[in-house]
Amino acid sequence: MTRSKIQGIYIDSLNTTSHTGAFKHKDEKLKGILLKDVLSNTKFNVSNPKLLSELYLVCVASDGYKVVYSWNELYNTAVGETVFMLVEKNGVDINVMPESIQMLSARDYKTGRRYLHNLSKIVVAKAP
Repeated sequence: MTRSKIQGIYIDSLNTTSHTGAFKHKDEKLKGILLKDVLSNTKFNVSNPKLLSELYLVCVASDGYKVVYSWNELYNTAVGETVFMLVEKNGVDINVMPESIQMLSARDYKTGRRYLHNLSKIVVAKAP
């Protein structure tokens, strides 16, 4: 992965696998923006930094599919360096991609579980 001069990070390719680890398809010429960069100006409503550990983000697709990340996972592990909102896939720009905004977590062992199409919203919540 390399950071481009233009906004985003280039990813050569990604094999998408099912929940069993079976190969589903391969995407190439990917370009994405880190989710944590997209959220960089977000002010989380906590009274002290320790409470950030209680937060999680639910990324919701237009069909209701949900993908969950903890605040610590995004900001305190290597996983957070590979959670992308795609702006290009297989050489096709986001403006003409049929699936609109897509997200992926490239470090996951089974990449299809958190490969989300048609992102409609991101909800920040606090663990009970």
